[in-house]
Amino acid sequence: MSYSIFFDESNKLDNEKTYSYYGAYGCDVIQQRELVMGVNKIYSRFGKKSEFHFTEYKNDRNINAALSVLHFFINLDIPINLFIVNNEQALTLAKKRNLSIKELRKLFYVKIPERLFYGLTREQDFLHDKVNI
Repeated sequence: MSYSIFFDESNKLDNEKTYSYYGAYGCDVIQQRELVMGVNKIYSRFGKKSEFHFTEYKNDRNINAALSVLHFFINLDIPINLFIVNNEQALTLAKKRNLSIKELRKLFYVKIPERLFYGLTREQDFLHDKVNI
């Protein structure tokens, strides 16, 4: 059986946002099926036709659907790791070390996923034949 890791980020360092968010979760095929089926049921109940994107939230119109998905996900007991980066602090530190935003972003896209993925796998009893990212 395989173990899958899913990763996503929100906001870029140079988008004039206060924070950037990086997250990953891991699950096996059985949990993945349960997750997809449950989320699709919630989508159907709320008349949602596609995945959620935080950029859609300019009002509270979809808040009940989003909270329902979050509640469902949390109750599945699937491991999740999150990093929240204060962009101003990160850019200040990069400047002190003579790193460009491009160099800093490149470092983040290597080191942050690496730490998130390691955190998901270090305590797993891997009886899985492969890990998919």
